[in-house]
Amino acid sequence: MANSITLQNQDYFNKEAATYDSRHADLIQRLTTTIRDNVDFIGADWKTSNATPDGEPVKLLDYACGTGMLSRTLGDYVDQCIGIDLSPQMVEIYNTRAAEENIPSAARYAVQGDLADPSDPSPAALTGPEFYGFAIAAVGGGFHHFAHPGLAATRIVERLRPGGVLAIWDFFPHAHDHDDGDNHGHDHHGHGHGHGHGHDHGHHKHTHNPDTTGDDEATTTTTAAHKSEERDGTHTITKHGFSEPELRDMFTAAGAGHEFAVLDMGHYSFKRDGQREMKRRMFLAKGRKGRD
Repeated sequence: MANSITLQNQDYFNKEAATYDSRHADLIQRLTTTIRDNVDFIGADWKTSNATPDGEPVKLLDYACGTGMLSRTLGDYVDQCIGIDLSPQMVEIYNTRAAEENIPSAARYAVQGDLADPSDPSPAALTGPEFYGFAIAAVGGGFHHFAHPGLAATRIVERLRPGGVLAIWDFFPHAHDHDDGDNHGHDHHGHGHGHGHGHDHGHHKHTHNPDTTGDDEATTTTTAAHKSEERDGTHTITKHGFSEPELRDMFTAAGAGHEFAVLDMGHYSFKRDGQREMKRRMFLAKGRKGRD
């Protein structure tokens, strides 16, 4: 059963799908260039490397694929890209864009799914052989939205073939952003329930007692803050960045700790909710599954 943070992510990115690429065009272009410049750092058995074991096709798992940024970025280096995403609207955009680029559907397609549900270790829709044996699994900006990042990493690595690579880009640790740009003292992942907003909102009820004016003002502020979080996606964030030691531990526990490395990609600036500028220091991390 999907938890509340999963459902919030699905709902938010369904709403974002149609305009996602246009609103983040500059960020996507810069990331595309940086990642392509570092395919040797990623170190997968690319189809151009003549290192493909047994002549098997080189497959990319684009997990939390969104509209397909990583599939488009790495598509020239693999034979097949398969995307998986919670959002059916994102999946639709992914497949539409592939068709518009005249890429055969067998070579690049996405499906809706979730590999990180603790209650469903083997989703029925994702049990076919096409969902295993990947030379590389890549996740772009998804891990800070996952309710269970460690579990997600483990489940993804299970889909790699021996010697396959897990690669992710995401954020180094940063302060929590509120709608005024200030850190207001809590991390979303610190709520203890996967940021499901499951706490009681009964204190938002207004009364006509004149002594409660201050409470009403606080309620208005709190409600406005929650609405702002829902607009800019803050409510879908479970973790405000990853340190290199955290990443190393996560990759190792997932079974992809071989040749682990982190590339500092520098600071990226982009707009949140179309208005406020956000700056994030970003990384590209990679690790290899054992070849045995």
